[in-house]
This record gives sequence, C-alpha cells and structure tokens, in this order.
Amino acid sequence: MNTTHPEAKGIYQQAGKLTWWLRFSRGGVQHRVSLGTRDFAEAVAKAREIRAGAGQDRKVSAKVWERAVEEYLAEKLASGQFREGTAGRVKSCLSVFARETGVGSPTEVTTETLQAYYDKRRKTSEAGARSTLAMVQAFLGYVGC
Repeated sequence: MNTTHPEAKGIYQQAGKLTWWLRFSRGGVQHRVSLGTRDFAEAVAKAREIRAGAGQDRKVSAKVWERAVEEYLAEKLASGQFREGTAGRVKSCLSVFARETGVGSPTEVTTETLQAYYDKRRKTSEAGARSTLAMVQAFLGYVGC
C-alpha cells in the first residue's frame, strides 16, 4: 500500500474504523466521505471517481451523501446495533432530510440547517421532529461532522 502516491492524497482511515475515507475540498467546503472499502487499491479507484466528478456539483454531492449513509448503515447492521427495518427507516429519514434541506454532503449541514428543518417538522409533530433530528445528529456524529 503506497499512501504517498499522488492519487492517495486525502485518503485515510478514521481511528477505530477499518474502512478508507476521502477528505477533499470543493468550492471552499471540506468534504469527508467513506469510500466503503477496506481495500486500499479499491479506495484509490473510488476516490479517483469522486474527484473526476467534482465539477458536476449536485450529482457528486448527492453521491457523497448517499455513500456516507450506506457506510453508516452497513456498519450499524454489521455491529448488530440496527435491524433491517431500522436501517430502512433511518435511510429514508436521512434521504428526506437531504432532499428537503438541499444538502449533498454531511459537511454542508450547519446548525442553522438543523434548526430550520426542526422548526418545519415540529409544525406537524414535535415528537417526529425530535426523532428525525436525533437520527440526523447520530449520523453526523458517525461521519465526524
């Protein structure tokens, strides 16, 4: 594994996690995304793919969010913390949050984004708003945002 190769720039492993992650900057915003693999060569290939699409802003952002969610759910299922049904509900919740707020990457979520989404959701249900925000915050904590 040659982590000094130019294509390996920004690829790292988080403490306690075995999968590879990519840190990159786009539009002055730092992004961190799980590459969803333990294999370094595969991680380099996935990072190359993400960087190649960096000019297609929204498409890449959606891919970054989706990949991070998939990695999060895979790890929760593997560790036994989530069952299939729970993973489905969490995935749906996170997808709706991303679509409604327009964020494409976990690093784009701000406290203002969370507050605005909470205010909108609590008009329908206070308990639903709290539950949704708890799921989003747990996910953001997992990805280090």
